[in-house]
Amino acid sequence: MSTSRDEKKTQYRHSPGNSLKRPPHWLHISIIAVTIAALLITIFLAYQSYTQSRLRALDDFNMQQLVLTRSAAAGVETLFAEVKATLTVAVSCSPIQRMTPDCLDYMRHLSGGFLPKTSIRRIDERGILRYIHPQDGWRNGLLGRQYGDQEYFRNAMNENAGTTLQAVMNEQGERRLRMAVPVFTGGPDGAPSRKFAGVLVVSFDIEGITDAFISPITSGKTGQSWLVDENGTVIAHRDSRYIGSDVFTVWEEQKVIASSGMMDTIRQNMKSGRAGADLSTWKEHQGQKAAVEKLIAYSPVHVLNHLWSFAVVTPVSEADVAIRATARKTIYGFGFIVLVLVGAGSFIAVTAYRWSASLEREVKNRTKELRETTDYLDKLIRNAHTPIVVWNPDRQITVFNRAFERMSGWLEQEVVGQSITVLFPGERFIDLLETLHVAKENVAPGAREIPVVRKDGGLRIVSWTSSHVYADDGETVIAMLAQGEDVTERKMTEEALQKSEAYYRAVVEAQTELICRFTPDWRITFVNEAYCRCFNKSQQELIGKSFMPFIPEDSQKEVEKLLRELLEKKVTDTKVEHLVINGNGDLRWQQWVNRAIVDESGRVVEFQSVGRDITDLKRAEEEKKKLEAQLSHAQKIDTLGALVAGVAHEINNPVNKIIYDIPLLKKIWMDVLSVLGDRSRKMPNKKYGGLTYAFLKDNLPAMFADMELAANRVARTVGSLKDYTRKSSIADKRPMQINAAVENAVRIIETTIKTSGITLTTDLAEVIPLIEGNIQSIEQIVINIVVNALQAIHHDHGRIVIKTGILEEGRRVFISISDNGEGIDPFISDRIFDPFITNRHSSGGTGLGLAITRNLVEAHGGDISLKSTRGEGTVFTIFFPTTGLESWY
Repeated sequence: MSTSRDEKKTQYRHSPGNSLKRPPHWLHISIIAVTIAALLITIFLAYQSYTQSRLRALDDFNMQQLVLTRSAAAGVETLFAEVKATLTVAVSCSPIQRMTPDCLDYMRHLSGGFLPKTSIRRIDERGILRYIHPQDGWRNGLLGRQYGDQEYFRNAMNENAGTTLQAVMNEQGERRLRMAVPVFTGGPDGAPSRKFAGVLVVSFDIEGITDAFISPITSGKTGQSWLVDENGTVIAHRDSRYIGSDVFTVWEEQKVIASSGMMDTIRQNMKSGRAGADLSTWKEHQGQKAAVEKLIAYSPVHVLNHLWSFAVVTPVSEADVAIRATARKTIYGFGFIVLVLVGAGSFIAVTAYRWSASLEREVKNRTKELRETTDYLDKLIRNAHTPIVVWNPDRQITVFNRAFERMSGWLEQEVVGQSITVLFPGERFIDLLETLHVAKENVAPGAREIPVVRKDGGLRIVSWTSSHVYADDGETVIAMLAQGEDVTERKMTEEALQKSEAYYRAVVEAQTELICRFTPDWRITFVNEAYCRCFNKSQQELIGKSFMPFIPEDSQKEVEKLLRELLEKKVTDTKVEHLVINGNGDLRWQQWVNRAIVDESGRVVEFQSVGRDITDLKRAEEEKKKLEAQLSHAQKIDTLGALVAGVAHEINNPVNKIIYDIPLLKKIWMDVLSVLGDRSRKMPNKKYGGLTYAFLKDNLPAMFADMELAANRVARTVGSLKDYTRKSSIADKRPMQINAAVENAVRIIETTIKTSGITLTTDLAEVIPLIEGNIQSIEQIVINIVVNALQAIHHDHGRIVIKTGILEEGRRVFISISDNGEGIDPFISDRIFDPFITNRHSSGGTGLGLAITRNLVEAHGGDISLKSTRGEGTVFTIFFPTTGLESWY
């Protein structure tokens, strides 16, 4: 009878003869050995696969890092190239050069195209800050400050100086980058007439550069971007603690363990302008001590004449995180394979598949990141405000951004793949573009204005810079990139400005009036040709100099006072007439109309003056006044002469009576003397007129003699006055003695001399020839000169000396009249004998005395000269020809 399957199993299981045996030991050993071998092989294969994948991912990451650094470097280069181009054009504009009131407007317009927090300064040739934009807050207080000791200012003073860039600490203790361009006025570059006129400075905020070029560049979670100069000094970094520090010192402080010579190699590569990437081990990371591998990628940045570097440092662990996650999964999978190796071969295949798929996903993720980075760079180029075009070595266009589309009218799809010649009017321009860059040199790329052909056939003028993109070998060119700035409107504006300036200059230069502009410290900033002709100087000799030396000292204070009123806004304009010293050294009268020029804040920055020569008008007015004064004086003289003649006549009769009566009185006294003697003996105390006989006897004869002498003296004085006022003809000449004329003149003005307290002495030659002359005229000559001498002495030790003598062996005689007065003003000494020339108009002088004197001297055939020293005195010498006859004095 049959049994069921379960029963058979049960029977077999419990049958003593069918019990299971333990496997042999060699089988256990074999399984262990196979398992270990499989484990080792699996681990080896996993490690090899992981290593290869990791290296490929790191290579991709290296390329990404280099692309990031090159992109950032290109952005920095573009920024400073644009700023340099803008400043180069700006310093050629007249308002910037000459610091006119429009200068601040130009600076405000310039700042619109720069990074935020960028300021612009205009410093003059003496290092003084004249303009700054913006002027808000503390900056407004910097105007007038001295910056002549700044390195960029000293460098700019060199005739061949170009644009300079320097990191400095500003007045608020903030680190800034300052780009300085020298300003020259005068002729074209290289001409001797060029003159250094200061610098135009743009000051960049480090935070602005960081925000624009450092912050957008991210690599991993804790990656850091560095912008360093050729000396390794950190220019920009997200962590402000590092700015201004030496990057290599910072890395050393963070305990970088690099392979032998690696840091020196990186340093040399940065200094020589080469790009590269290296791995190094850091003992510290984010303040924690732990050995961390980091990737250092760097690219050169050509900024003006500086060679900077842009570096990105990223922990390899952040690039390796996905690979490590995959590796852990792989290890777990292979561990599981080892455990079930004998019975789970199929599971090994599945795990291997999963591992492979994970690697593929990681590669896809990295590819996606790289693509996103590429897209970012592509958008950066396409959305840039400046036109950018890229072409390959076959001159086929590969990139054409939107700014270029707007400028040219072409669309990207219309030109991509076409020859670059479609955009430029000739092969020579393309050749020039491809050679604008400077490869492997420590100098910045230049800029050149090259026309671009629009779709409609028109041309646009663009300022271009270009660079080459190289393969990893650093030699093979894979693309050419050109970026530009449309300067068509600016060129048109410059041409219009030049035409306007030429028109303005033509109008101004054609004026016959004198036109000039000057600063509040009287320094000339502009003159026209009429001004130059007047003072016999060129514009170069006048610009920057004070005009005050052209004005006599006694007029300078009045001119300054009127201009100060304009400066203090007391008046809007002034009209002033004053003397000037022209280019020939002559004194001329000029009339000037002055007006103040103010800036937007109402501060006076310049004066503008228009003048004309009014010398002839002044002379005509003065001549009229002098003729009127002469007529009035002549009338007074005639009246005085009549009065003197009348007075002399009235005095003459009583005096003659006295002179006639005195001898009679003397005879009567002699007759009554004996009678009075007898009577005095009888009456000794008797007085006659209150006087005793003894007194009368002793003194009355002397009294009679004194009375006679005084009467005769009065008679002589009256006679002299009558002779002086007598209208004798100058033609009425006869031989005469000049000593007699001198004595008569002294006697006439003797009272005036005594009243003045001045000492007059004479030194007359004893023997002197006679002259043919009119004695009244000679007397008038002496009186006129002595009166002038009296009026010139204003101190209490005045002295006048009159001498006569003989010259040329008796052929001529002279009268010399000297004084120790104030002397004659040198400005009028050459014209002192002209009518109405005097420095005593305010005290009633007419300026006719010496003119009449010279006429009288010349009427006698003589000559008159003078020698005067300011503050010491004057000597007049009159010469007369003799008759040849001698006269004893």
